[in-house]
Amino acid sequence: MFVRLKTLLTGLILFTSLSCDKAAEATTPVNKPKQKIDEAAIKAKFGIPVYFNFIETLKKEGFVFWDFDKFYKSDKSKLPEKLIVIRHDIHARDIDGGVNANKVEKYFIGSRAATYFVMYNDPTEEYDSGLQQQYLKFIASLNQDTVDVQPHISANDLYIANNNPSWKYQDISELKELFDKYYEVKKTSDSKGLGTEIIIKSVDTLHLKQMNTKLIQILKSYNAKWEKDTGLKAKYYASHGSKVNINMVLNNAVILDQFSLLRSGAYEFDTYNSWIAEHLIYLSDNSIPSWIGKPTEVKPGRYQLLMHPWVWENYTYPSGSVNSARNSFSIINNNKQKKKVSYFK
Repeated sequence: MFVRLKTLLTGLILFTSLSCDKAAEATTPVNKPKQKIDEAAIKAKFGIPVYFNFIETLKKEGFVFWDFDKFYKSDKSKLPEKLIVIRHDIHARDIDGGVNANKVEKYFIGSRAATYFVMYNDPTEEYDSGLQQQYLKFIASLNQDTVDVQPHISANDLYIANNNPSWKYQDISELKELFDKYYEVKKTSDSKGLGTEIIIKSVDTLHLKQMNTKLIQILKSYNAKWEKDTGLKAKYYASHGSKVNINMVLNNAVILDQFSLLRSGAYEFDTYNSWIAEHLIYLSDNSIPSWIGKPTEVKPGRYQLLMHPWVWENYTYPSGSVNSARNSFSIINNNKQKKKVSYFK
């Protein structure tokens, strides 16, 4: 009996020992190697890695990012030393990229990080109902995120579409000759700041006084339709670089910088207004600058950043090209031959 008892005790001790070993194994932390963070994959997830890198880098450098609404309402004597007011000009090609740009801004900054100027209801595109619906869908998605959305317009195109000016089909050289002979563009100021005055030297041969009067009503009508269709108030604009001949002589930005229009109540400002240039350095992607891929080249300062999402989606680093085509698309013309057409505005 003594032998059986001894055997039972030995078995019990062995079982207890094995149980303790297993318990120890279960509670002892296992030193697994940490997974490496794939930064490239994170950036790619947002669909616009170059812009992701740009915002991430400059945020680390101490820059703050505003939309134009915040800038307009701010005390200009107390602007941050490192400030970027982000402006997105949204054409048809930029809609998808605009969705991704908004994702990046929400991730790093928040919902009020940029103003999206959308080319909705432009007279050169209004025939394309499908495109207009795409614009409206895009605007609605931004509005859900409480993003600032405003019109991207061409005053010249709006005027031509609503009138039949005598100079409509004149070539650029003729228009320039007439403008230089009969008009003078003068930078001036009033109690509210800098602006532009177009002085008629003798004869108003291009009927610019009449044009300004009619434009005020045209802009107010445009704003009313914008508000009706989008549910958003049209408060300010970003001028569109139209290719109509008159715009090569009398640019949309100059038209909307005139005191006669600025003080009309039709809009608060245009992003090219002279008074804005007094506070913000113009930083544009139009020429595909190297700082798109190398954001540390942006020196401390206060900037208006013009960003076309399509450019940043297709930017190739380090070559600094946009799909090797820089600022043009390839399209097929009626002769089935490839033709380069500039879409930069």
